[in-house]
Amino acid sequence: MAPVISPGWYRSFFDELYLHTYDPLLTPEYTRAQVDDLEILLELSPPADILDMPCGQGRHSIELARRGYRVTGVDLSAYLLGVARERARSAGVDDEALELVHCDMREFVRPRSYDVALNLFSSFGYLEDEEQDARVMAAFFECLRPGGRLVMEMIHKYWLLRSGHEHLWVETPGAFTLERVRFDVATDRTETERIVILDDGRVERRHFSVRQYSLVELAQMARRAGFELVGAYGTLRGDEPLTLESRRMVAVFRRP
Repeated sequence: MAPVISPGWYRSFFDELYLHTYDPLLTPEYTRAQVDDLEILLELSPPADILDMPCGQGRHSIELARRGYRVTGVDLSAYLLGVARERARSAGVDDEALELVHCDMREFVRPRSYDVALNLFSSFGYLEDEEQDARVMAAFFECLRPGGRLVMEMIHKYWLLRSGHEHLWVETPGAFTLERVRFDVATDRTETERIVILDDGRVERRHFSVRQYSLVELAQMARRAGFELVGAYGTLRGDEPLTLESRRMVAVFRRP
């Protein structure tokens, strides 16, 4: 039987246990390479005002601020924002370069304040339905200046379906993470049961549900918000076209 997913799972999911799985995989070197790719993709150089939403533990926000961009990182997880603040201080990034805001993505709106908005690492589709996701898209549109661009990077829905990705086993320092993934064809959501076995013997179970969007579906939502699609790629650098074989999907939208 599929797990029962409680609405609002994302409100408590992103905590210390989340970092047990992802922190060892998302190394500083990997993050620096991703920011290099973003600069190439957008032909971007400082200064520029950048919105990173959600920003999680701040890995992209901190690296961008360290390079001289003015960054606002927004997240709903108070825990991850606390981690981001500590890491920013350790990196020598001050509050003028990086502002961290505790807020729901649907509610954060600063009209025409940013040149670039980022939604990275499959951070879209968490909400209860497409209407709620559309509110996030509209918030991005309102936050960008005319000519501003939104970069969305996520798992490619068609690769996911073609690969038959159903089970995952990840070993990281201090924990083993196991996942069982079910794609619900009635909702286009992946329903995932995650089990984390910690070295101290604790076993933690989590469930999460993510709406998976194709490029066409995402572009339609963005168009309704006022965006135009200006690029679709299989890599964050933008050096490969999006194909059925692409594991990741990168979509770039522009506010006219």
